[in-house]
Amino acid sequence: MTRRDPRARSVVPRRAGAVLAAAGAALALAGCSGGQPIPAQDVVAHYDEVAADAAAAGAADGREFELQATTRTVAERDGDCLYRAGDWTSSVPFDGSVSDEGVWDEYVAPYEDVLREHGFGGFGPVARRGALHYAEARDEHGAVFTIDAQGRFSISDARVETDRCTPEALGLA
Repeated sequence: MTRRDPRARSVVPRRAGAVLAAAGAALALAGCSGGQPIPAQDVVAHYDEVAADAAAAGAADGREFELQATTRTVAERDGDCLYRAGDWTSSVPFDGSVSDEGVWDEYVAPYEDVLREHGFGGFGPVARRGALHYAEARDEHGAVFTIDAQGRFSISDARVETDRCTPEALGLA
């Protein structure tokens, strides 16, 4: 009679279940409408604060972030006004194996509490776009905080409540 290792059976389903739960939570947060819009007069200050707190969290690991000012945008898409707070770069890339989820957990850990304080959910599983690995967290306004293996983070797709979807309406001009 062959004996099966009971751990082998239980580990895979638990992990698969966790991945499916995280994906489901991300979809639920994103929803069809992308979340509740944030008032135009509040959006820039709110996401500047998120970025400042995220940059401070990364500083604990020796990362200094710099906003790429030209990456701030306001655009209408599918009837929604979306604000991209921008991209922040660092000269210190991710220093682990991009395929090791445990190392990614350590990499994103300093940002999780900061993001949670600002209304973001947890990070989903590590994903890949071409050769670039990244992890994302979403907030109640549809905004996506993305951190990648090159040591950059971005905040994009925050839904804005405004009659005019222009930089001037958000106080950027």
